[in-house]
Amino acid sequence: MSALKEFANFISLNVANLAATYDRLRAENSESYAVLPTDKRMARARRLIKTVAEVCQSGTADLLYHLFDDRTSSLANQPSKNQPSFLLAEVECLGQTLTPVVTNLEAGKFLWQILSEARATIFRLAESPVLANEPELTVTAQGISVGQQFQEDATTEHNLLRTLLERRAYHMQISSEIAQQLSSTLSLADLYQRVVNLMQERLGYYHVQIYTLAEEGMVLQEGAGEIGRQLKEAGHTIALNTEKSLVVRAVWSGESVLVTDVSQEPTWLPNSLLPATQAELAVPISLGAEVIGVLDVQSDRVGGLGREDQLLLEGLARQIAIAIDNRRAYLAEKEARRQYQQILDGIVDMVLVKGPKSRIIWANKAFRDYYNMTNEQLQELIDAPFNEPDYTQQYVKDDEYVFTTGETLDIPQEPVTRFDGEVRLFHTVKSALRDAEGKVVMTVGVSRDITGQRQIEAERERLLAETERRARREQTIRTITERMRSANNLEQLVKITARELGQQLSAGHAIVELGFEKKPAIDPSGYARDN
Repeated sequence: MSALKEFANFISLNVANLAATYDRLRAENSESYAVLPTDKRMARARRLIKTVAEVCQSGTADLLYHLFDDRTSSLANQPSKNQPSFLLAEVECLGQTLTPVVTNLEAGKFLWQILSEARATIFRLAESPVLANEPELTVTAQGISVGQQFQEDATTEHNLLRTLLERRAYHMQISSEIAQQLSSTLSLADLYQRVVNLMQERLGYYHVQIYTLAEEGMVLQEGAGEIGRQLKEAGHTIALNTEKSLVVRAVWSGESVLVTDVSQEPTWLPNSLLPATQAELAVPISLGAEVIGVLDVQSDRVGGLGREDQLLLEGLARQIAIAIDNRRAYLAEKEARRQYQQILDGIVDMVLVKGPKSRIIWANKAFRDYYNMTNEQLQELIDAPFNEPDYTQQYVKDDEYVFTTGETLDIPQEPVTRFDGEVRLFHTVKSALRDAEGKVVMTVGVSRDITGQRQIEAERERLLAETERRARREQTIRTITERMRSANNLEQLVKITARELGQQLSAGHAIVELGFEKKPAIDPSGYARDN
């Protein structure tokens, strides 16, 4: 997405808020505007904001020029000395509204270019013959036509606006630089340090500091230069019940506090380390209605801080608030991820997270130990090279099924080769992980080693079979024995035995051999002798 389209999308998504800001700024600076009907004011504000979004989307300023062309032409038919100033105020207020929310340097340059051209359009049409030839615009007492006077005033105002434009452009550049610093800094401590140092270096403020709200009060997080370092090392804090503090006033009011001459301000709190302070501006850093900190700047000149500085700092404070919120969310997410990974590393089952095409993203400790590999080594692999290709191919098929259908797959038994070559059996359950829109983006598999369980089951089955075999044999012996007892003589006994053995053993023929023990004969002398 191009820089201009990114800015255009931001404006389009925030038309209502930006229009409200525009209307508030216009009403604060113009009593004649403030008395206009609210619905007409807001309709005009929304139209201006939407037009700027369309201009940034198209990359051409024609829409904005035509907007002021039409407005100026219609007013030229009803001339008034204040009409061009009214239009210029609209352009100026557009700049004040949009400059603090510029998303990138390219968009900022384009914004101020089109606003400059809009001013030129107003000057050109205001100096047209339609206005210059109106008889009502002549002040005969001075011998000077109002049209001529306006041209002179317009030239002076144009030069002032050009100077203001250059200053705004510089402020916009600084704002963009700080925004880039904010987006590239992960540590809050580094964020605070970069902001205060860059602001002091590039904007020439006597002192810059950032406070954050804590239970004990406003805690100094960072101050510019050596003085800031000393204040920070001393643990500088301002209690929230301090009466003489512009910083505390900004917290309680939720609004910027600007004092152009601190010697005339009874609620100003002096600091012995900053003896040259003559003006101070405290701007709340807020997330919605919640004040989370204060951006405080000081000047060593009376009147050294003004409305322009306030607008710039309010824009920066919004960026800082978003950056702080993003960092806090990032750190909270990082800590939650760390704790969650600790939990997963603590279980004995293997956990494996895969992305599209079965590429490994993350594995828990049990899996890493089984493969003897780190997460860095596993990432982007489909499987370890020592595993059997047939096993790996089946894993891929299972992953594809889960990724395609989104259904959970229960695999009662699958073989996995360990790093030392041993193959063990696992019961695996693979499930789909979805994004906020419900799209499957990853799969997670949980595998439990059932090798020991299978060995126990096999041994149990063997013992059961052996027990059953012995039981059948003993039953056979008992049956044959009972039948043999029914025999009345030796011949009958032999026949029953042969028959029963043949039946029980499913034999077609059975032979029973009888043998008698041959005992030695005893002669009269009492000695044994062979017969």
